[in-house]
Amino acid sequence: WFALPEEVCVTLAKASTGERLRTLIPRLQEPFKAVIDPMVALVQLTRRDSERRSVPVKVIIETDLLPVDSVPLATWLCALAGVDTVKTCTGMVSDGEGATEALIRTIHKALQEIEPCVPEGQFYTRGIKASGGVRTSEQAQALIEAGATRIGTSAGVAIVQPVL
Repeated sequence: WFALPEEVCVTLAKASTGERLRTLIPRLQEPFKAVIDPMVALVQLTRRDSERRSVPVKVIIETDLLPVDSVPLATWLCALAGVDTVKTCTGMVSDGEGATEALIRTIHKALQEIEPCVPEGQFYTRGIKASGGVRTSEQAQALIEAGATRIGTSAGVAIVQPVL
């Protein structure tokens, strides 16, 4: 883990999603307590009151370091902790793939799958920040269509230039 102003980086490189979600959810707490508890604590620290947040919490699941079949589990853990947004990666992994349409669809699907499992009244993760390797407006648009709610890029001017 390392914390940035409103981001937390989680590496779950050995996590596995071979089981069905409904069977897995009740068993997530104990084995992943070391992952979930700090995220829950951070989420609780950012609450202004029980209904609103003063600081949104975004968790980086660093997808370039995860096996692709671990991405849903990492997403579910974030959702169970109540974070606001799941971010794909920092873009700092050499030879990393960064945000892809398939990755965003996987995260989006995982959030849809877990929504019915989140306890009533608990904040539910809805944001997906596609970050890492986003360089063109076409790529950004495709990521948004795949389910991204935010784009993280250092090429913002190049992305919006064709639209201006």
